[in-house]
Amino acid sequence: MMIVTVRDPEVLSNLHPLQVTKYLQSHGWHQDEPRPGDKASFWWLRNEDGDNFYIDVPLKTEYRDFPLRMSETLNTLEKAEKRSQLEILNELFTTATNIEIQGVVIKFQEEVETGKMTMMGCVLGKLRKIYVDLAEPDYNLAIKAYQERIPVICSGDLSKEDEAFVLKNPRNFALQIEE
Repeated sequence: MMIVTVRDPEVLSNLHPLQVTKYLQSHGWHQDEPRPGDKASFWWLRNEDGDNFYIDVPLKTEYRDFPLRMSETLNTLEKAEKRSQLEILNELFTTATNIEIQGVVIKFQEEVETGKMTMMGCVLGKLRKIYVDLAEPDYNLAIKAYQERIPVICSGDLSKEDEAFVLKNPRNFALQIEE
């Protein structure tokens, strides 16, 4: 197993406590009884080797140490489940605002004239399909990128819907032409 530690505060800040608690519930973790005034939910697991693990999930993303707590959560999950942090993060990820994606245009939705296209870009350490809806003149740039096999760069709000990645509010769409 490749060891990768996720430290990017931007990525960690975009994890949602509710998504983390759903993940923990679905993976056999147990929650301690909440007490009034708690700023975190407390979880524990005894894995198949008989080792005990504990996680404190902050209840609000606004806490200053939220990214650090999420980093600790990923670290504990990696050890308890004997899976990479990137695999776990892939299940926890739901949204990232104002993210920049680099990739290549691979497909256009032909039956629709609205500018829907698919690109391949790196998300969470893997090359993935990302669906984007572009307006003019960005759509024309995407066609040129596709025809001439030119990489593109674009910013927006990335979300995971079911197993698909969608870049919403695309902006700053540009060709990456080497000089």
